[in-house]
Amino acid sequence: MRLRLRWTLLVALGLLIFAAPSASAQGGAAPEPDAKTLRFVQRAIAWYPDSTFRLVENTRYRTASGSYRVVVVERKCASQLLTGQPMVVVDEVTNSAWLGSVGELPFQGAGAGPDALRTFLEGFLPEALKGAMNLKVRVVWDVGPRRPGAVIPLNLMIDTGYGEYRRPAGVTGDGKFLVMGSEMSLNDDPVAVRRRVLANNEYVIWDSSAGESPPLEIVEFSDLECPACKGKWPIIQMVLGKFAGSIRHSCRGKRLMHKP
Repeated sequence: MRLRLRWTLLVALGLLIFAAPSASAQGGAAPEPDAKTLRFVQRAIAWYPDSTFRLVENTRYRTASGSYRVVVVERKCASQLLTGQPMVVVDEVTNSAWLGSVGELPFQGAGAGPDALRTFLEGFLPEALKGAMNLKVRVVWDVGPRRPGAVIPLNLMIDTGYGEYRRPAGVTGDGKFLVMGSEMSLNDDPVAVRRRVLANNEYVIWDSSAGESPPLEIVEFSDLECPACKGKWPIIQMVLGKFAGSIRHSCRGKRLMHKP
């Protein structure tokens, strides 16, 4: 169930990797159980009623800095859009998870040091994305305070023509996999983390109130100039009116994401 990195065209709320599957390194054997990571994935991806989850891969790899695992979870539900196999790279050194689009890199420097890997990515990623998607990208390494682990954090700075957009990513220390996503502790509940982030975000504007502890909070991400976004506003108003006192609503629009 490997993903061979194939840069194909897709930009949707950021940069995603599409790749073609290849044979699993486990040779069809049942994966080692991992209830903790399975639960993490369930809480991290979009919710849908009556979804079922099954661990289909849990493969361990070793680097000079420690081990990591590539975990694949099969999710089935009534939504064809949400049915699929999300992947997560688990850094066993830092006990953290990198959930996102995972691709296998054509790095030929097995056993080489981190400098060789960084030089490869700084040349490969901008060239590949420029050729496949006409994106102007530069690689910036995350040098912030962090315990060294099996996954090396980095940022892709994507030039939109109106400024740069930062896309967090990570690369395994052996150069095998690139994951387009951000790091989160496996001990954290992704839902609780997002609640805290949105509750303390200065760009989230709450426009309705349901008391101090509403049973449901909705944060709407919307483009204030988008006709489709404007078209669904009457539906949102109808729901807010029907469940007044139970729902607190907020909006984070494209224009609200940038300070004047």
